[in-house]
Amino acid sequence: LRNCAEQAGKALPKEPVVRTCEETPEGETQAAKRKRLNGPFAEAAFQKGRTHEEIFERILALLKEVREPQSSASKESEDDEIDNVWLETSRSSKQYRKEYARLFQEAWLKLLGLRVPLAHCTSLLQLLPTKVIPHMGRPLMVADFYLRAFHAGSLELSVLALSGLLLLLTRYGLGDPETLSSSCGEFYSQLYSLLRPATFRLNRRARFQRLAAAALTSALLPARFAAAFAKKCLRVAILCSEPGTIMWLLAVAYGLIQRNHSRCSVLLHRPGEEGAAMQKDPFELDANLQEASEQVVQSSLWEIQLLFRHHLPAVSTLAKLFEKPFFKPTARKLDPELFLDQGMVKAYQQALKAAERQVSKLKARGAKCPLAFQVQDIEPALRCAGWAAALSTGQRRVGAGL
Repeated sequence: LRNCAEQAGKALPKEPVVRTCEETPEGETQAAKRKRLNGPFAEAAFQKGRTHEEIFERILALLKEVREPQSSASKESEDDEIDNVWLETSRSSKQYRKEYARLFQEAWLKLLGLRVPLAHCTSLLQLLPTKVIPHMGRPLMVADFYLRAFHAGSLELSVLALSGLLLLLTRYGLGDPETLSSSCGEFYSQLYSLLRPATFRLNRRARFQRLAAAALTSALLPARFAAAFAKKCLRVAILCSEPGTIMWLLAVAYGLIQRNHSRCSVLLHRPGEEGAAMQKDPFELDANLQEASEQVVQSSLWEIQLLFRHHLPAVSTLAKLFEKPFFKPTARKLDPELFLDQGMVKAYQQALKAAERQVSKLKARGAKCPLAFQVQDIEPALRCAGWAAALSTGQRRVGAGL
């Protein structure tokens, strides 16, 4: 399978050659015919009319059926394996396991080096972290495939590829100590580009939200990027309509500012004269992470004031936590995981329960629950209503003859 994938990567698909009886050489010997039929795999496959996608699908289907290499086996499993050897050889079973693991890794790397059809990218991105990468001696060699999948143009593929890159970055140390900071910067730049309203409309948005929460709470996040991420979370929050997404973004921004208060304090406590002189927010939603890190220094979190007036009480209550000194060690902590399943139905049920608790408190104090409101007429409002009625009547008179 390794050789087949390697040949498929080197050979270019040619037009299939179909030989008729008249074109077949009469003097062709049996050995020459066998050599023609049993030539290199890729060349023979292309000559028979197989496309690149068909060759890729067949190699992938066979590799999925291949037995996974054994991990570092314990002494007991090694003894059991030795007992099951049918024919004694000069090589130990440990050498055979190493050779098999090497061939397993090379076969998958050759396959991933091919032009992967878009229809198989999703299944491969889900298969690699559980079935392939744990058995590879050099798992960082699949990072190139993840980067190509991220830039494939599909938002869903970008989320899946970013999940694999985070796995390589945290568990397998993507990048050596000298280049680790650049690797982290590249990863967080890609994560920042996915923070947009369209991402939170995906069917698998919970996967991205868990990935983003884990990445933004990791120690690998450069502190200079914390303010840009917090600002963009709040900007996306005012552009989304789903209450669970808004509350999740609020919780993520809350945690970022709480853990990096020295970097984000300028967004919350800007002097009055400097804030009054600002006529336009310099922060741009479509800017990249490096540009946003420079723009956010001149911006503020005015989005919180909008979320104070949100029509859902749960959102406005959560936003009001920013008014408190939440950066203290004893301040309340928010877990974004709690808001992943927060939908409109659940928010409505919570609002009903809150109203019931308020009614029970009023009854306990002996007060009555207000069921009606007294509307007082305001003179300026009555004048505006009269002007609107007079204007409407005039318009009807003007258009009566048409």
